[in-house]
Amino acid sequence: MNRGIDLATLSGDQPLDIVCLSDAPWDWPLWTNRQYALSTLAILVDTVRVLYIEPPSFAYRPFNRDFHREQWPSGASVRRRSSLTLLHQAQDRVWTLHPPLPVPRHVMRKRGFLLLQWYALLLARWAMRRLDFDPALLWVYTPYGGWMIDHLPSRFVIYDCVDEHSAAPYYAWDRARIERLEQYLMRSADVVFTVSNRLQKQKSPFNAHTICVGNPVNYALFSQAQERPADRPPELAGLTGPLLGFYGVLAAYKIDLDLLHNVMVAYPGWNLVLIGTGAARVPDRLRALGNVHVLPAMPQRDLVRYVAWCDVLLMPYRVTDYTLSSRPLKLHEYFATGKPVVSTFTPSEPAYREVLYLADDVCSFARGIQAALDEDDPTKRQRRIMLAQQHTWENKVKTMVSIMKQHGLFEGFNHDG
Repeated sequence: MNRGIDLATLSGDQPLDIVCLSDAPWDWPLWTNRQYALSTLAILVDTVRVLYIEPPSFAYRPFNRDFHREQWPSGASVRRRSSLTLLHQAQDRVWTLHPPLPVPRHVMRKRGFLLLQWYALLLARWAMRRLDFDPALLWVYTPYGGWMIDHLPSRFVIYDCVDEHSAAPYYAWDRARIERLEQYLMRSADVVFTVSNRLQKQKSPFNAHTICVGNPVNYALFSQAQERPADRPPELAGLTGPLLGFYGVLAAYKIDLDLLHNVMVAYPGWNLVLIGTGAARVPDRLRALGNVHVLPAMPQRDLVRYVAWCDVLLMPYRVTDYTLSSRPLKLHEYFATGKPVVSTFTPSEPAYREVLYLADDVCSFARGIQAALDEDDPTKRQRRIMLAQQHTWENKVKTMVSIMKQHGLFEGFNHDG
């Protein structure tokens, strides 16, 4: 929604202020599209400044023992700021705004949607004044941004759609409002980016400028797992037999935990390590297996040490409208390691299917794991690595900037810079 201002005047030698409306904290241990895209943009374009607005959350996290145990393991330098800090500089020219709540968010959201939105809006305006922001661009990840975009100043709106939010179980309580706000957001945006072709098809009727830009990888980080470090992580010490790995959100709506349970019962000689948020909610019957090891989320710089010791990496996603519309971020992260991957997720591109071991039930998943363990094909390994190298965050952000340049933004940005 170009708001009557000539965007061509925003040249590459002028400051470009971006306000991001996100649905995830900046310092979440497993970074996703939200953090990577804005962090990379600030690095590539030295005139960009970013105000990253986190979703409101319960302020005093020391009372929440589960939060600390699951998300921020002892000794992990993940959340470098107090949960009571409103404004925090996360990196050069990137600030985060944390709107604290006096009560847990689910209490507020069910009883006072508008109160919650106005509260976040007032804090956003305060932060913009504090930083002397004149936002040229609203970069939106949350469907609730459909309300916020009419109340924040901007010249350009981008909706970066990374999930089918209307199908997400965590939005089930508010689905009608989510659908209504997201549709308004899409119609109002200048550009809608998606991570999958399916999402692009679903969102295109609401905005003609809907473009799939995929999900890339922090190749410099995850390629470190191509070689095993000298020291084995202590939690993996003493394990014998093949090691299978998965990291991410350990939630039953996303991961087929029954499939994993049945495979690990049938093959007691294999070991499975699960690393991620929601570790405390992994079912006891899966945890009780002697060959299953559940670890809490950790900073990605530590995570790659564990991934490096895995023999096979897994994508055991449930097949639902929600998962079918997504494009797992870990697809290219896994490929960057070169390791064989067994997946219930089936990419549309033949080049990807040829280097994955695809499965749709317990038997085929187990056969895929065995075939992956038996793999002796350096060509397949190299093809996985090459696919990852072609899909870096730098390349994706440059593609997004090119598209935005067609609308008059980032006129002075040099792709070769």
